[in-house]
Amino acid sequence: MPVKILTAINQGQDAAKASEDEADNLANTLHLCIGARVMLSSNLWTEIGLVNSSMGTVVDITWELGQDPITSLPFAVLIAFDGYSGPDFPGCPQGIVPVFPATRQFEFKGNACSRTQFPLQLAYGITVHKSQGLTLSKAVLNLATREHALGLSYVAVSQVKTLQGLLFECPFDYDHFQVKETNTFKDRELDVLVRNRQII
Repeated sequence: MPVKILTAINQGQDAAKASEDEADNLANTLHLCIGARVMLSSNLWTEIGLVNSSMGTVVDITWELGQDPITSLPFAVLIAFDGYSGPDFPGCPQGIVPVFPATRQFEFKGNACSRTQFPLQLAYGITVHKSQGLTLSKAVLNLATREHALGLSYVAVSQVKTLQGLLFECPFDYDHFQVKETNTFKDRELDVLVRNRQII
């Protein structure tokens, strides 16, 4: 599908140089096409489940009558969110949610700035942290690298409904799931043993 590069409207000195994190989760450029997998980067309507990290598929990109599609941000991006069961929106097919550009104020290098962009991120691949709270029917995981926080591999695997929905990208060593018996680990084990004896 043809890809549309959506460039944010930035105001303030060097605002365009601010990263997505510095601009309150709004990207300076966003590459979208019909069929793209996206994730919300803000809470739109918490009560019906349109929250930060909700995932969906782009159905259409629309401009208002008279807008120049080459130079202006679209009026809305129409998204079919996974598992959406909220109300229908006027003028949209059933189950389709319009997402509009958001404007955020932030400070960058001591200057007051603002950015207007769609609160979306591409989501063909996501981090384990972003997957928390999601239920996935299928997932491709890479567990070959050592996890930087205890339990990340477990969280990743536990988001998938069935074992048949898991695909491991490459072989991994089971040893990195086991606790290494360092001196600190042995000291903690001894401490727990002593404390348990004192309780009895």
